[in-house]
Amino acid sequence: MNRFLLAVLVVSPAAFAGPGDQDKIEAQGASQQAAAHPVLPADLRDRYRKIDLTIDGQPVVVTMKPGDIYYKNLGRMPLVNEKRVKSKLLSFTNSALKKDKAAIDAITAPVKLKVNHKIFMTVFSGKGSPEEIAVVLKLAAKFRKELRADWKEKGSLAVSLATFYETYIGLDCNGFVGNYAEAIGSKFDGGVKPIDFARPHNKRQTVDAIQPGDAMVWLRPRSHIAAVQGKRSDGTWDAIEANGERGIGGLGDTVYELKAAGKGVFKANRVRNGRKGAAQQVYVVALK
Repeated sequence: MNRFLLAVLVVSPAAFAGPGDQDKIEAQGASQQAAAHPVLPADLRDRYRKIDLTIDGQPVVVTMKPGDIYYKNLGRMPLVNEKRVKSKLLSFTNSALKKDKAAIDAITAPVKLKVNHKIFMTVFSGKGSPEEIAVVLKLAAKFRKELRADWKEKGSLAVSLATFYETYIGLDCNGFVGNYAEAIGSKFDGGVKPIDFARPHNKRQTVDAIQPGDAMVWLRPRSHIAAVQGKRSDGTWDAIEANGERGIGGLGDTVYELKAAGKGVFKANRVRNGRKGAAQQVYVVALK
């Protein structure tokens, strides 16, 4: 089960379609597929981009534009600021829990924290779910004065929290796919290495066998994973992934051409602006 319950959203593909807009996936030909898959990767993507909070009794909506949720991989990036902010929030929360746990429980409800709670490591290492990120944002709002220079006041609490989210909280590839897997009831989670999502029993063998909600697992040139949103009318596939490459720059939408190459391996070519990139070897795997 997911660490925190993910509300089941039924989102029409037309709701996020945008002709010619690479940041809003076109879901041509996917409406019938979506009916059988009530939770698709785009539903989770949208939950990362719009987080509804209640702070001091008032609704606060934190909205992130495409590209605002940057790619985070602790093995590839020096994250000095993130580590400092994580340590501060953890320290402030620990002190507050020891003094008045009920007050902190009221802020983070329905989640109840304990001293040295793992949620801080999860969120600040690129593995957080939208629900976990929401808890950290509420704590950032509570301790914004104590954060001092690490809190950027932007005129409204919603915008200031969006700036905090963009600056310090990111997402890596298996963080996104792992949280999506948990949301649909899979045993996988964000702590699993991308290649470990590919098991002999769950690898697709043909293009016709690929389903919305599957995952693409890269063999080369590097370990990577993306979630399959659905098939387009032209035969290419929409995917959603956390990726630091130029043109994606965080949690974004991509399009791939997939061709079976034998022995459960596919050749994947990213398609952007009508042009295909270099072929890469991937597995396509069922998450359930």
